[in-house]
Amino acid sequence: MTTLKEQAVQILNDVPDDKMIYLMNILRGLVSHAQNKKDENADGESKLLSERLEAYEGLKKYKRSVDRDIDAKEEMLKYRDERYANSI
Repeated sequence: MTTLKEQAVQILNDVPDDKMIYLMNILRGLVSHAQNKKDENADGESKLLSERLEAYEGLKKYKRSVDRDIDAKEEMLKYRDERYANSI
């Protein structure tokens, strides 16, 4: 075991048991951060980010423009009239 690891183990031994949960959360965060750094590609972009951007680009192909101007209030009134016409 390296000297650095031995020092880390000594610090762990000195931490009271009731405080160990906080230390475990910190260590999990560090391990997760180190894993994310390892998963970065050559551009420094993480795999997760590149997957999300790729999904976004895929969704953009479904985007289309509306041929007419929409009056949101008018559309809502029409929908409400159709939906609740038989309720009255």
